[in-house]
Amino acid sequence: MSPTRSELAPAPDAGETPVDRVVSFHRRVEVLCVARLRDALDPETQLFDRQLRHGLWDRTRGTEDLTGTAICLVGLHRAGVDPGAISLVPHHAIAALVERSRARRYPGALGLVLWANAVWDGLPLPRLLEALDVSQGRLGTAGAPLTTMESAWLVSGLAHEW
Repeated sequence: MSPTRSELAPAPDAGETPVDRVVSFHRRVEVLCVARLRDALDPETQLFDRQLRHGLWDRTRGTEDLTGTAICLVGLHRAGVDPGAISLVPHHAIAALVERSRARRYPGALGLVLWANAVWDGLPLPRLLEALDVSQGRLGTAGAPLTTMESAWLVSGLAHEW
């Protein structure tokens, strides 16, 4: 059973600083977040390809397995969550991302794949780009036209890689 909103954000203690409240809140929601990520991950494929839709678990649609997996990899790394806590093997997930990227051919996800690869010390950039069938010389035009969000993902991915 999931915690209620009041359990996640109880009334502040008079002696708590704002930082104390943020740390306390993070500790409470981390358990919930890790549990839901465990539910969303397919441990065999290492893709986050399940999501809650209308209160029920269902398969992701379109490119959500690709983008969602990359975003989860980045978020888990940034939050310092042990990937083993959700049966995730980051290097296997990156390999699955590369495979899924080649199958989906969604240029907008390139930046997210680069970003996830970078934070988990995956493939060297030249090898990753080769695996994705993207030449380094064409990075600026590989996904054109990109949305603002996809462009931001690409800039973030490149910044983390370099």
